[in-house]
Amino acid sequence: MPDVQQKYSNRFRYIFVDEFQDTDELQNEIIRLLKADGKNNVFFVGDAKQSIYRFRGADVSVFNKTLDTFKRSGAAVKNLRINRRSHPDLVSFQNRFFKRVMQREP
Repeated sequence: MPDVQQKYSNRFRYIFVDEFQDTDELQNEIIRLLKADGKNNVFFVGDAKQSIYRFRGADVSVFNKTLDTFKRSGAAVKNLRINRRSHPDLVSFQNRFFKRVMQREP
């Protein structure tokens, strides 16, 4: 198994994970095994408010724990504050709504 891990860790210099909020523990473990310090970089994109695949095993807590780990370790975390796909009034309403519903900041 270590041979397979090393092969793919060396093969991918950059790993991009989109919609990370819809992953599960197993998928997160695969990403963790692919990550090799000093050999490659992982870039995660996600939004806890957009987690919609719980019915197929997605676990938003994986995203939240990873985000907390990044923040504690000093890793770069960038929040994209400008939404160019939705009307500003809709974004404002959603942020107010989710602030009451979810524990995390919108």
